[in-house]
Amino acid sequence: MTMRVLVAAISVAALSNHLNAQVEVASGSVGGNSYEVFADRDISWTAAEANAVGLGGYLATVTSAGQDSYLAGLDPSGEYWLGGYQSSTEMVATNGWNWVHGKGTFPGVNGASGFTQSFSDWAPGEPNDYYGPGSEQYLAIGLEGAALWNDEGALGNISGYVVEFSSVPDNNGLFIPMGLTFAALALAQRRFAKAA
Repeated sequence: MTMRVLVAAISVAALSNHLNAQVEVASGSVGGNSYEVFADRDISWTAAEANAVGLGGYLATVTSAGQDSYLAGLDPSGEYWLGGYQSSTEMVATNGWNWVHGKGTFPGVNGASGFTQSFSDWAPGEPNDYYGPGSEQYLAIGLEGAALWNDEGALGNISGYVVEFSSVPDNNGLFIPMGLTFAALALAQRRFAKAA
C-alpha cells in the first residue's frame, strides 16, 4: 500500500515538473477563464499551440475589447502568440481568420462584417502578409509594445504565447486537468501491480 502511494506521488510529481518546465511570466483570470503567459523566444505558432494543449488549454482567443486589453496588460514586453490562424492555403492577408478549437471566425480587418465575431484589434495596416502572400498566417498580440494585433509567421519576432484555460488554476498557478491526474494515478497503480 505504501509503495503504491509512493509510485503515484512520483508519477504526479514527474508530470508536474514537465508542465512547470515552461517559463511562466504572468498569469491572471477574467470572465471565468484563466490565462498564463509563457516566455519562449521565437517559438513557432504550431509549437506554442501544442504546448498549450499539453497544459490542458489552448492559445488564447479574444472576443471583446475588455479581454483584449486585459491580455495585453499581462506582459506588455513583447509580441505573443494568440489562437488565431489562417489556413496554410490562404494567400489573401485579410481572409479566412479563425480561432483554434472551433471558437469561430473573426474579421481580417477592423470593422469587417460577415464573421461569427465582430471584434478585432488589428494594428493599422494589418494583417498584411508583409513578406508576400501566405507569409504571415498566425495571430500575435503586442506589436511594437502596443495592445494591437499583427499577422506573423515564423520570423523571429515572437517573445512567447498566451494560454487560455476554461477554468481557474489552483493557488500554485499549476493547472492539471482532473482526467490527466486520474490517468497518471491509474498508470502508476497498473505499473506497481505488474511489478509486484
